[in-house]
Amino acid sequence: MKYGIILSVLMPLSLFADRITIHNKTGDDIYIAQYYVLAGTATRGTPVKKMEQESSTIQERLSFKPFQYRELAFSYNQSLLKQQMSEDEFKRLNPKNVGIGEGDSFYIAKSATGLRGYTTVQWNAIKPVVDSIESQIDDLRSVSKQLLSMIAMNPYKNTTAKVRMGNELCPQEVAFRKKRTSVVQQSLEKLFKKKIQYVPEIALVCSGGGVRAMLSALGAVNALAKTGLYDTLTYIPTLSGSTWTLGGYLSSDMTIDQYKDFTVKNLSSGLAPSLSDLSSISNVLLLKKSFKQPTGLVDLYGTLLAGTIFRFAGGKRQTMALSEQAKRIDSAQHPLPIYTAVHAEIGQPEEWYEFTPYEVGSAWQGAYIPSWAFGRKFNNGVSVDFSPEQSFGFLLGIYGSAFAATARKMYKEYIEPNIKIEVVRNVIDSILAVPTGEVRLIVPAFVFNYMKGVNATKSFYADLLSLADAGLDFNLPYPPVSGRRPERKADIIIFIDASAAIPAEFTRVEQYARKHNLKFPQITYTGIEHKAISVFKDEKDVSKPVIIYMPLVKDNELWNSIKDKPEFEQYRKYLEHFNLANCIANEQCGTFNFTYNEWQARQMAAVMECNVKACSGIIAREIQNYIERKSRP
Repeated sequence: MKYGIILSVLMPLSLFADRITIHNKTGDDIYIAQYYVLAGTATRGTPVKKMEQESSTIQERLSFKPFQYRELAFSYNQSLLKQQMSEDEFKRLNPKNVGIGEGDSFYIAKSATGLRGYTTVQWNAIKPVVDSIESQIDDLRSVSKQLLSMIAMNPYKNTTAKVRMGNELCPQEVAFRKKRTSVVQQSLEKLFKKKIQYVPEIALVCSGGGVRAMLSALGAVNALAKTGLYDTLTYIPTLSGSTWTLGGYLSSDMTIDQYKDFTVKNLSSGLAPSLSDLSSISNVLLLKKSFKQPTGLVDLYGTLLAGTIFRFAGGKRQTMALSEQAKRIDSAQHPLPIYTAVHAEIGQPEEWYEFTPYEVGSAWQGAYIPSWAFGRKFNNGVSVDFSPEQSFGFLLGIYGSAFAATARKMYKEYIEPNIKIEVVRNVIDSILAVPTGEVRLIVPAFVFNYMKGVNATKSFYADLLSLADAGLDFNLPYPPVSGRRPERKADIIIFIDASAAIPAEFTRVEQYARKHNLKFPQITYTGIEHKAISVFKDEKDVSKPVIIYMPLVKDNELWNSIKDKPEFEQYRKYLEHFNLANCIANEQCGTFNFTYNEWQARQMAAVMECNVKACSGIIAREIQNYIERKSRP
């Protein structure tokens, strides 16, 4: 009622206003300018003006012109307010319409998506709600023992983090590689029954594709473990659904066979959370709010993923952390996992971020921080708070954010009816709020920008980073082992591709390599979508990696040649009458299906497990051939 009165008073006045008042509520200095927008082009109509923090300014509103919008743009970076730009470029500034119908006073403040403009009505309607939520959170913190315990148990609560500049590997990864090289050498010598002169760097690159990709990666890793090839790998870069496999496995204390058995029995309820998990979900979200960190749909989605993938962890499901995996891989008995995401803004591809148990960062920026510090607030390369590490569930949500919209449905069906604490309901409702008319295929996650104030980076001014599923660029996480970080250039790359469209995503890998002048053999695509394995190499140039491409297909020729052999008898009941193409077409094996009963899950995992096991001799032969070529004088 109150805001309706405000609106009725303000609107008549605004109809005759020829001046506007602009208030800077960001807490920082900013730059502003008014623009005309017409036919896809934005043209600046006023000079760029600097506004100091907590200041106000009065300007003449741009005069009315038929069919042109009058917009106010604002930025921390003066150079972004160019004289003319495309409408798409202009929209990235998140401008505010300042036509007469919007009133004569405007407020600029920070939001989860950067800077945002408000009318007087919006400012007065939204701010009291935000203040109310934050005040309730402060009250809740004083009584929530679990929340305070999560803060107290943070092992880095007294440790300041710093940005490390440069694309050389961090000391922890250098130490890991040294130990892993010894493990790989011993494994290859055992496999080939002879000494080797060169130890190749082998990477297993696993695609996205939802639960289908999760199960395919699980089958591939299980087969490699059974054939001895898992111990020859140095790196496993993953994307989207395959991150869920590796993230769950390396966070557990199970063998891969045990983890596979656990996983296939654990997918029948999809992402539906247990009610016993509700308290932990609430505390994870409130913890972020208590440190004033941005939250969004990916946070809620991450709690649902954690509740499913980490079910083996009991009450720790929502507090699993990426840095904890270092304990399992420091001995170098496992390859180093590399989880991936990309910058979420469409039109800015190839800005890949990589997450290992040691560091988070990007080769395109050449900036890295400890994994336990990701999500903290930074300025000038140093963390300015001591917030606990982001939950691994949230990170898995970022990596697979193409599916985050699923969280909204799960929340409405399973969580909302059981929320008793008003502040929790308010927090989650604010997370689920979507601006009118806004539809996103991929939902971004927002975190504090650890590069803010670091002059050598391209994100000097931004308060927040927006990150999303790396499939937004392409669906195979090749960049981390492509050679853009030279110390990590793989000699042999095995691609496990469970994409919906094969080999289309694989073609983008080659395009990426050619664009960045990376060593890569010529690829012949004819028929590879029907074969369980294809090998590409340059016999004359050993500096080019051997590429082994293994798409998710039921290769009938291969199947008919092995199905009667004793070592493949275990797969016969799952694969003999399984039509994978029909399963994908009927959506049971579709990218957006999260629910598999045990039989369906075992069928899906069996396809890639059987293919990799059947082709393990080819893989081993290619490794041996590469070692021999590399060892020649």
